Amino acid sequence: MSSWYRWEHNPARKFFEIILAMYWGYELKLHAKYKSKSFGAAEKAVIRNAIAELPESPPQLLSYRILETLGPPPEELIIKSFLLQAKKEKVSQSNRIMVDAECFNTITGLSILGMDARGIKNEFKSMFFTPSYSLENIDRFRYQFWNVNPNEGWDHKSNEMLKHMILSDPDLTEAFNHLLEGALSDKGRRDMVLHYSLALSASDRTREYLRASDSAILLQNKKMEIDDLEGAGLAANIVAKTVSSSAKLGITPSTATEKKNPNLLGN
Repeated sequence: MSSWYRWEHNPARKFFEIILAMYWGYELKLHAKYKSKSFGAAEKAVIRNAIAELPESPPQLLSYRILETLGPPPEELIIKSFLLQAKKEKVSQSNRIMVDAECFNTITGLSILGMDARGIKNEFKSMFFTPSYSLENIDRFRYQFWNVNPNEGWDHKSNEMLKHMILSDPDLTEAFNHLLEGALSDKGRRDMVLHYSLALSASDRTREYLRASDSAILLQNKKMEIDDLEGAGLAANIVAKTVSSSAKLGITPSTATEKKNPNLLGN
């Protein structure tokens, strides 16, 4: 890693930019652009004070660590949403998300994997005591504190630098272990689905049962070709059990094209 941690690799860069723009005396407006000014000890102190106002949480710790070696911001800041807390909120929902470990882990991991706010909120429905965060809450948190959106400049290099930063500090490694074992790991899509306990759409569930049946059928035929009747029999039992269990769940192959829910198994 270079001596500077590049601005675009900081998932909380928009939070930093909002703090800087206010410090520089700009009147903040929606979807506005601001010319960067100096970025020295005074600016870093202002950002550090803003970080200190956040609850003790993985995002706070990460922001502190990144700020230690953070390089200068771009010449022009583009801030689409500058309110750190909606006017109607008595308690910052972004701060609540930071200390809500289950929701924080889900949002950060699935955001890196490309799931949108609506898809993430849908995954919350499978949790006990379903979280009450709105789409606006999730979007604000993702934009300001966990901006890993490719449309905002986040790319594979950003993931690699973030992973490097997390691994460089034992406290960060512990705090973001869910990412190291999930979205920032080398797991395949199916392993990611298992890791995040994602709900499958009806079409994905059918496809997975068909895939299991196909694999067992191919194995059965292969065993028969080499006269391994015992192995062929075991494979045939797998086919029968797969078909039986799918029928009990009401899963049947369909030739109709279904609209898919956001998930990681879609082709």
